[in-house]
Amino acid sequence: MNIEEFNYQLPSELIAQEPLKAREEARLMVVDRKNQTVEHRTIKELPLILNANDVLVFNDTQVFPARLNGEIESKPAEILLHSPVMEDTWECLVKPGKRFVLGA
Repeated sequence: MNIEEFNYQLPSELIAQEPLKAREEARLMVVDRKNQTVEHRTIKELPLILNANDVLVFNDTQVFPARLNGEIESKPAEILLHSPVMEDTWECLVKPGKRFVLGA
């Protein structure tokens, strides 16, 4: 598997910066694997979509600004803070990783 296949450009105007005032108007993508269809609905329609044995999984993780943009040797670089290892030390993903060497 080539990890580059997971890279994509998401326009910043499509990234929510704050929740909707009418939370029930939040968009919901419904994928029907059996019929291989995709529908775009809203959260308020969820009771109409769910079946008796369906399971909901809630993600209550907190998001923090983990993406750092800068330069390494005068070339653009992006660092994504992944997880803290110790105080003031993070495990990171760096793009492009080839130019990032210890001490850069």
